[in-house]
Amino acid sequence: MLAAVSLGLAMAFAVAGAWPVLLYSVIEILSLGVAFMIIERRADDWERLTVVGDKVVIEQKQGQRHQRSEFNRCWLRVELEPGRFGKRARVTLHSGGVAVEFGGALPVAELRSMAGELRRFAKLR
Repeated sequence: MLAAVSLGLAMAFAVAGAWPVLLYSVIEILSLGVAFMIIERRADDWERLTVVGDKVVIEQKQGQRHQRSEFNRCWLRVELEPGRFGKRARVTLHSGGVAVEFGGALPVAELRSMAGELRRFAKLR
């Protein structure tokens, strides 16, 4: 619908002699289509952290890749790497030589809060 309206207006301008409007309208519609494709590709991504007794289970789905990691709560180490110029802050969970990044889509304030809660939780034995 949006593309039809945009093209319709562009055609009206092109008929009136302002043909460059048609070119910009086509570029606009193609850009919008690419943006929707990118958003759709990420629409099914998710992360889940579940605690069952002394186990911390992390499940992540990104695109076609599904990953599941289990950690012993007693040995869990939570690291928060602060964001630097051009890099986002990130939380990494470590245990037994395995490291998993978690919460990549969260805003920085929520990421810090989550890291603090996970650290406190890991210390409760």
